[in-house]
Amino acid sequence: MTPTFSLVRELARIGLWLLVAGGLSWYWDTLWPLVLALVAYVLYNTLQLTRMNHWVSSYPSAWGPPEAKGSWGIMYDHLYKLLREEHVARNDLLEVLKRTESSMSALRDGVVVLDRRGHLETWNRAAALLLGFRVASDARQPFTDLVRHPNMVRYFQEQNFADPLTIPSP
Repeated sequence: MTPTFSLVRELARIGLWLLVAGGLSWYWDTLWPLVLALVAYVLYNTLQLTRMNHWVSSYPSAWGPPEAKGSWGIMYDHLYKLLREEHVARNDLLEVLKRTESSMSALRDGVVVLDRRGHLETWNRAAALLLGFRVASDARQPFTDLVRHPNMVRYFQEQNFADPLTIPSP
């Protein structure tokens, strides 16, 4: 069972540190133990934030989370679980994209895939030959910037794709 963050437990831990430091401050009649405890707490949290930043920045090459106890350890474990799930989902999506592109390349008809904004995502060889697309420079470009036939621009702007459109190939 994965431990969960407990605000009460964390506040109790901070309260214990402050109680010990306050007792030492009262016993020695100086605020230095209390100040040192607060500085140590800030430095510890700064160290943990730095460790988390380094780990997340180098993920997935630094696969496992840093070791820590308490709320930092719980947070590292939860973040690690989320990162693993994201990594698996990304790999699954890349496999689907590879299979889709492989299937598209086998088609004789030209196929163009656009994103929501109308920019080129991918296309097959037949579409490249018919429309004159180039792989490196045309990716992520607006479709209507590359296919400038007035009928195509109007067809694309109206977004009524039920009827086919025929235009001459460049």
